[in-house]
This record gives sequence, C-alpha cells and structure tokens, in this order.
Amino acid sequence: MTFDYENLFISQLNEVKERLGFDNYKFDVEEEQNFIKKQFLDKDTIYVVIKHLQNSIELNVNSQPLQIFILSEQNSMEVAKAVFTDFARTYNWKVIYNTDVWAKQQYTEPVSISNFNEIDSGYRSILYISAMLYLMEDVIDLKSMKINNENVNALSFDISYAMTPNTQQVTGTSEFISKSVKSVSTLTINISIPAVKYTFMTKILSIMNETDTTTNDTNDGLALGGNENFYFDFYLGDVHFVNKKMKLIACDFGTMINNVPAIKLGFVL
Repeated sequence: MTFDYENLFISQLNEVKERLGFDNYKFDVEEEQNFIKKQFLDKDTIYVVIKHLQNSIELNVNSQPLQIFILSEQNSMEVAKAVFTDFARTYNWKVIYNTDVWAKQQYTEPVSISNFNEIDSGYRSILYISAMLYLMEDVIDLKSMKINNENVNALSFDISYAMTPNTQQVTGTSEFISKSVKSVSTLTINISIPAVKYTFMTKILSIMNETDTTTNDTNDGLALGGNENFYFDFYLGDVHFVNKKMKLIACDFGTMINNVPAIKLGFVL
C-alpha cells in the first residue's frame, strides 16, 4: 500500500493558508533529517517537520501515528498558530480517497511546547500536533452525501435493505418446489449529523412539532409534515445512489458523538 501523505499535507496546508490570507508566508515541509541540514532560516518561512512513528496493522487497517513539529515565523507565532489550528479543525476525521486507498486523518490542535528559542537574529516558538493516519485499500464507504441538494457531514451512517419474499409453489411439475419472488422491499437509512442549522432541518422540526410546513399551523395529533419527502444523493464506494425519495421515521436530539452535539435521523424509502 502506497500513500503520499506529505503531498496531501502540503495541498491541504496551502488551502488553509490561502483561505486565511497568509500568502506572504511560506511553509517549508521537511523530513526530520533534511531539516537538520539547514544552515539558515528565512524569517517569513514557517518550517514543518513530520515524523512518522512505528505503525500497526490490524484487520487490513494500517494505523500510522505522526508527530508534527512547527517552527513559527520569526519573533511571533500568531500566523503558525492560526494556520495550524484551522488545519486541525478542518481536516480532523477527514476521509480522503486516493485511487484505491482510503485514508482517514486525525489531528489534535497545536500546542506550544517551547518559546523564545533564539534562532539566527530573532526568536521562534515550537508548536506540536499529534496526528494519526488510518489507511485501508479497496474500501466501500460513504464518500459524500446530500439531503435536498445540501452537503451533509455524517458522523455515522447506516443503510439497510430488507426484502419480504412471497413464496409460491411452482406449477406444472410433479415435485413440490417453491420459488421465492419479491413481494415488497424497504431501504432504510440511519444517520447522525452535527446539531447545526442545515436547511432541511426546518422541515424535520416542523414534522416533530406536528406542523403543516405550508401554513405553519399546528395540528393536534396529525403531523401533516410527515408526508414531506427528503431527497438523498450519495456514493457508497463507486455506486451512486441518486435522488432517493425518503420519508422521516425517527429523529432523536441530545446525542453526543465524539463530544459533538448530534442529531440521529431515520429515513425509509
């Protein structure tokens, strides 16, 4: 299994740097040995050293612990702190699909482990991030999901298919042979999402409040909103589930997943 983490790291780092408007700063990502060889450090360059620790393999999952050391810009650490705090928050638990390799990233936020280090003509701080990279090949997993054309970040995702057979005896033969044919089938999706203000949540709250979503009238004992459709579009592996028209069957608030307030939702086709 081959996976170029350094190129991924640099690409993601450049995205954060551009988004935060720090284009005048350079970021030099090095291996530990190459960094030690440097004789002079540029004052507007932030240096990053990625150290790969001993990995472990279990059930075809390659778990690679990483240590990321950041040497801040000269005489400050505001830029380095801002960029790598945003980096950790953006890409923590982010899944990447690179050809046949599935990669999940995990990061802690940066912490200062040393300050006022005299280097060249100024001072620098050293920040540290603990990271973990999980790698697996040929994985069938949820790649992306939209509900009512809105991108949704799922904390957990379960999909199940059930078919009720209709067992019929085969006629025209002397043997007692039965053949099962499909009578009815159901597709059920259960997801947990962060408790944030997705647009489609307005419909869900109206259904819970037994409110007609067209008139906002509350109806005792009759949830007119329960007839609302939710349109799902998602990928499982390379299979595209397009425009699946689902009905809400369950909604639970007050859940905590990885210390994140979450909402559990159940839908049926």
